[in-house]
Order: sequence, then C-alpha cells, then structure tokens
Amino acid sequence: MKAQPITLSETARLELEHWMETASPDEQVRARCILLAAAGARNNVISETVNLSEQAVGKYSPAENCIG
Repeated sequence: MKAQPITLSETARLELEHWMETASPDEQVRARCILLAAAGARNNVISETVNLSEQAVGKYSPAENCIG
C-alpha cells in the first residue's frame, strides 16, 4: 500500500529534518516516516526502512502529523 500523499511546506520539511537530529528516538522515527511518505515511498518500504510494522507506519497520517 502506498502511503497517503503528504504535501509539506518547506518550513515543515526543515523542522522534520531538524527533528531527525535533535528529537527523541520516537519523534525521529515519526519524522522519518513522514519525510519518506512525502517523498512518495510505499508503506512497506517505509516499514522496512524504519524497522516498524506497516500498521505502525500507517498511523502517521497526514492529518495528525503535518506541521507548518
């Protein structure tokens, strides 16, 4: 299944990239999932990349997690 399309503003993308370096491990994984989905990655690819189940990856929906 392809991740739901996510459109990030430049500000949001920069903030998520900042989280990748400074946030807690859970927030880093969340940021990486969102960034990968925004790049068009499928849930199974994101799942393998971040070592989470596809179900866990799917919970990071655009409505809940987009910032900026």
